[in-house]
Amino acid sequence: MNYDKILVKNQRFVVCISYGDYMIMHGGVSRYLLEYSRELMNNDISIVFIYPKTVKSPISQKTLVKKYGCKVDERDLEISTDIESIIDIVKYNLKHNKLVDVHIHHFKDIEVIDIESFVELFEVPIKFFVHDYYCVCENQLLLNDEKIFCQVKCEEKGGCKYCANRQEHFGKYKKFFCKFKNRITIIAPSECAKTVWELAFGKMNRVMVLEHQIPVTYEKKIKYKEHGEQIKVAYLGNSRFFKGYEYWTDAINKNENNICFIEYSDATKPSGALQKKGYFSKDNLMLMRDKMIEDKIDVVVLWSIWPETYSYTFFEALETGAVILTNDEAGNIPCMVDKYQCGIVKNRYSLSEVVNDYDLLIDLCNDKQSGNGYRFIFNNQLISSIKDEKIIDNVGCEDIKIRNYRLFSFVYKFYNWLRIKVIKV
Repeated sequence: MNYDKILVKNQRFVVCISYGDYMIMHGGVSRYLLEYSRELMNNDISIVFIYPKTVKSPISQKTLVKKYGCKVDERDLEISTDIESIIDIVKYNLKHNKLVDVHIHHFKDIEVIDIESFVELFEVPIKFFVHDYYCVCENQLLLNDEKIFCQVKCEEKGGCKYCANRQEHFGKYKKFFCKFKNRITIIAPSECAKTVWELAFGKMNRVMVLEHQIPVTYEKKIKYKEHGEQIKVAYLGNSRFFKGYEYWTDAINKNENNICFIEYSDATKPSGALQKKGYFSKDNLMLMRDKMIEDKIDVVVLWSIWPETYSYTFFEALETGAVILTNDEAGNIPCMVDKYQCGIVKNRYSLSEVVNDYDLLIDLCNDKQSGNGYRFIFNNQLISSIKDEKIIDNVGCEDIKIRNYRLFSFVYKFYNWLRIKVIKV
């Protein structure tokens, strides 16, 4: 390997760990990592990004074999390797540059023992980001078998299939957070995420609430709707049950006059709404917002039934000026609806009655408009604080060995082709 490829561009760098390649995945974690990585580099801080490459059983979804991939400043090294080689990559960089932080965004498909050995070698501050609740339970949404928030209580009856193994799963992460409690700061993107985290872990670690984005306000021209005008109601998000998609499909079967139902989703079966796809692009993170503005959406339905830690879709909808309908089980979303006074919060079973009530929707469109418009920009507070952190330098070495398991790489590429193109999951 050409070792120049593994050198970071900037004098300072962070090591970032997550469950997948954010350049090819999409979702809230990937969205955050795209902005976060660009902001780090814009502030002259480089990134060594570590992610697992796994081949799983198509039946049980259990991991059969696993290696690690690595990116340096968004440049993929195109290797499948082990934690010892990752450590060597960092050591090689430390001969020339300075490590300032370790950022753990997700533990899924990552061996805790690997990360323990890594952070024991490099004694810099550790940040753990709460994107969901995987460290609390393999059922990272914390919904029991009745699809209701479990309150982080494992029950012999009324729980879910993961309850039996939860203590083992939870225990290994609790041990990690306890072992490094003097170095770890938990970064929660909302008060809701902090509350749920502390239900599980208590106050063992310092928890810092740091929203992914901060608002910039401007004065906008209010446009009122006349009674009789068509109202465009849009569902936003994927078609999984935890996003409340089944409530949406049940609700829109009423076909009320003067209400046009639209969905921006990945659904493969028609719901009765006008479906629009292609709502995410890593090259244009504002694509969803721009499409809603172009389509003149009046009302947005965000009907998650799990305690969302943040929800980018809420802020995309808010930027359009649309009224937002949500339920009181959707975590951070109802909290933000109350904060910005931009919609209504109902119970999860009331969506049908709300979206088919033309008079109510007209009133909401006219009553919930604010004289302020919003644009949200990346919250740079964390990145600014990195400059004051303890750093490690001059402890690296150039005598390194980077293993690349080429047979695994071939199997991994074929597995992913099969998963995406054939099985389509």
